[in-house]
Amino acid sequence: MSQIHVGLQMISVKDLTPNDIIGVLEEVAGLGYEGVEFARGFFGKTAEEIKDACDRFGLIPVSDHVFIELMREDIDAVIRNCKVLNMPYIAFPGPGMDTHHAPEEKIAALISEIRCMAEKYKENGIQCILHSPMELYEKDEKGEVLFDRILREIPADLLQAQIDTAWALVGGMDPADYIRKYAGRCDVVHIKDFLPPIPTQEVMAARRDEAYKLDANVGEGVQDVPAIIAACKESGVKWIIVEHMEKEHYEDSIASVKVSLDNIRKYL
Repeated sequence: MSQIHVGLQMISVKDLTPNDIIGVLEEVAGLGYEGVEFARGFFGKTAEEIKDACDRFGLIPVSDHVFIELMREDIDAVIRNCKVLNMPYIAFPGPGMDTHHAPEEKIAALISEIRCMAEKYKENGIQCILHSPMELYEKDEKGEVLFDRILREIPADLLQAQIDTAWALVGGMDPADYIRKYAGRCDVVHIKDFLPPIPTQEVMAARRDEAYKLDANVGEGVQDVPAIIAACKESGVKWIIVEHMEKEHYEDSIASVKVSLDNIRKYL
């Protein structure tokens, strides 16, 4: 059993962060979140300014979601930011390619690229984690789920799993069972929820787009939150990261992420 900390994926409050990310970090800390996972950059602030804010507010910078396209452009800048923030994880949140019926050569090239990047991060003391976006629930020509294949071909010391419980469910998996499958290799889990019905379109990206319309506070949708948290405890998970889906129009994002935190705390 592990002691689990709860952090917030900052995409959940993206209606506020472009205008005042420092102020939002203070509000997030005030709600009781222990750490944050970044996405979409720092909105005009430097990594040093973000680190200073996290230190002042008692927040741990857990990880950053950086699209592989940005890593291709300047991986050294990503590494530098991780080091400034003393951030232990860097996440691949998407494959950077169309995975629906992707040919073998493209899949093999993607795996090779992720491995090379993960090796460079490891050399700099940063652990790579592979987020489980909907695109990676597509299957290769032999019927293997791409997320599973990538983790099978790249060793655990280079690449950990980051199960996203919403995309696992939409991808046809039981989120709790999927977390257990990667026990010991899944330090960071995303927990997010949505209203029924569970999308079933053939193309995984279409399922994702449908689920985005159904975003719900954690514990108020289709997810079996107690089962997920039990699986996290059994599997050595260190961080549960609350994520509300990115949307065009937000109501009160701070109030929403507080509800999710309160609902999770009932089972920790």
